[in-house]
Amino acid sequence: MQYKAFLSYRRNSSVNAFYILKSIIDHSGYLKDDIFLDEQSIGPEYFDRKIKSAIENSNCIVLLVTKDCFVPKGEDDWFFKEIKTALENKKTIIPVLFDEIKTISDILPSDQIEEFFNKEEISNMTRFQCIQFSQKYPAESIKKLVGFIEKKETEKESRFEKIKKWSKRI
Repeated sequence: MQYKAFLSYRRNSSVNAFYILKSIIDHSGYLKDDIFLDEQSIGPEYFDRKIKSAIENSNCIVLLVTKDCFVPKGEDDWFFKEIKTALENKKTIIPVLFDEIKTISDILPSDQIEEFFNKEEISNMTRFQCIQFSQKYPAESIKKLVGFIEKKETEKESRFEKIKKWSKRI
């Protein structure tokens, strides 16, 4: 199945952000199945394979960033695994910053995450174009996010059309 976006979040620090974001996206014209959300999209069986497949089949990754989300939670850290899989698959990552965070580099504990990500991956994460989620104006934040997601959908369609035209010439 193809998804417009994959929502990646840390359960213990992003739960409130997750519910705010999900409820607003539900009201933005997307169908439930357009956005991959682990709690609603899969059960416990083959969790790791389904997560990897969903990331590979998503146009972009929406990364919900809160103050403690980059603090490692052990070897089986799904938040980090999702980011790593997205980077390996060259997916566009759209960080949505909560808790009045200004940039990802402000909260990256680089000495702690170096066991999960190499220096290039860490450097790439600090350059992502972010959306700051406004608690005061949440609808505006969601409009901006939806615009980013729709842009990725359009870019994907454009690439497909170029390939289609090119293949006709052969």
